Amino acid sequence: MKMKSFKISGWRSFDSNGVSVDGLKRVNLFIGQNNTGKSNISKFFMSIRMAAENSSNGNGKYHKINHVQDKSNTWGWAGGDICAEVTLDKDDTATLPNVHFKVGDVDIGLGVLFSGNEYMLSVKINGTNLLDPDSKNSSLRIYDFSEEEYTDLTEDVPGYSDTPKYWDTLLDSLVFVDPVRHFQRGSENRLAYYFDGANILTEIDKISKTDSSRPVWLQFKKKMKSWLENILNEDIEQIEFADGELRLQLNRGETPILAKLSELGTGVSQVVMLLSHLYLNKDKVLNVFLEEPESNLHPEALIKLIKIINDDLGRHNFFITTHSSCLIDQAKDDWSIYQVSRKLAEPSKISPCTTFLRKYNLLDDLGVRPSQLLQANLIIWVEGPSDRIYINKWIHEFSGGEYQEGLHFSYVYYGGSNLSGFSLLGDEEIDDRVDIFKTSRYVAIVCDSDCSSESDWNSGEFKSRVDHIKQKIKSLGEVDGGGARHVDDYVMLWITNGREIENYIPDNLFRGALLD
Repeated sequence: MKMKSFKISGWRSFDSNGVSVDGLKRVNLFIGQNNTGKSNISKFFMSIRMAAENSSNGNGKYHKINHVQDKSNTWGWAGGDICAEVTLDKDDTATLPNVHFKVGDVDIGLGVLFSGNEYMLSVKINGTNLLDPDSKNSSLRIYDFSEEEYTDLTEDVPGYSDTPKYWDTLLDSLVFVDPVRHFQRGSENRLAYYFDGANILTEIDKISKTDSSRPVWLQFKKKMKSWLENILNEDIEQIEFADGELRLQLNRGETPILAKLSELGTGVSQVVMLLSHLYLNKDKVLNVFLEEPESNLHPEALIKLIKIINDDLGRHNFFITTHSSCLIDQAKDDWSIYQVSRKLAEPSKISPCTTFLRKYNLLDDLGVRPSQLLQANLIIWVEGPSDRIYINKWIHEFSGGEYQEGLHFSYVYYGGSNLSGFSLLGDEEIDDRVDIFKTSRYVAIVCDSDCSSESDWNSGEFKSRVDHIKQKIKSLGEVDGGGARHVDDYVMLWITNGREIENYIPDNLFRGALLD
């Protein structure tokens, strides 16, 4: 079951106005600093599933669920109501069979209300609750759309069993992956949908020893071998299971090494356990809440792991909370990226990162700087070497020598008229230009005005290549404005006040330097 959007209010760091997340796709990244509320999304859905285990039988089993909610799970610890709305994706190919109201034919929404130590889980058809929210367990009523009123709950009324079927399917699809995953530790959590790695070896042991599961075991080993060779850059001869241990036969040197999983490090064991769990459930449609997959993983290994999730585990939907900025560049068309932020005592905010400004703002929020990657923070585009000489001198003087070329900024020469071959974030008319923003997050473009008089400069009659860049910056600001930052925060266009940059040098100083 695919979720299109959800809204949660009153839960933990989500205030009464709540957070709304639209445009959910197959892979959804929630990125932000510590203590911003990223994990509160998975904790909310887990709380619903835990409460649902206490529900009674029958079509009203989710209508009223007794549940004692800790005040720490409510906004401001005030013990207020908790509400949520989940909209299902109309394009979901896994539409439930044997239901009257089907996804795609109507708008299906799932509602959650926690109030007075009770959960009510409802299904809404085109915005109308299928079961009467005001009715008691003993006399549930269902909405009859033909009569446009609530009536007694009987099998004769269309949608009689839709509520439990929708909720059973969603709750059964939820899997929560603990950020601490280690097969050697014990697990006090016995919930089947809560995966922390403690019991994965037991699952692998079963398929390796059961005759009926033999084909599954052989295919599992083949797939795992391919995945691990890619992630670990190892030549793996064989994978086997013996004496309660998963073993990898590694081709290192002349003599193969038979290594236990426990001997290969925490990062490797986490990858094996997570992929094992997802593969063994590959035929199901799961909504997997995966927290911090970067734990104990090298960035390259993390990227490879996410590629496997994207390419080979296509039936599952993923909700990934992370601090890792390296996943942003891996986003595909069926991914969504959200920034989770929070200040002091304020509630959490979740913003979609659909534009380059949002993604840049996300990197700023994470404290990621290109200089941390041995790259300059700023690229200064200049026409030629003389511009670099003057600008370097000015930067040195005004910063007291604090800012250094190669660390804080670098230069690119575009050679005057060659500027016409560059653009910002593509160009609708000409699509073969080099995108300046692909070189650096922060950009400064220095252009000689080539104006022969002050009146020409004041009239804005600049060269067409300069005017194109100027208008592009203006249009980007108009399109992408309204976010936390503006395009002007990332690009600066400096058109010289005189004909060229040398006009900033006092005439007597310039002449004296030439004569000396």
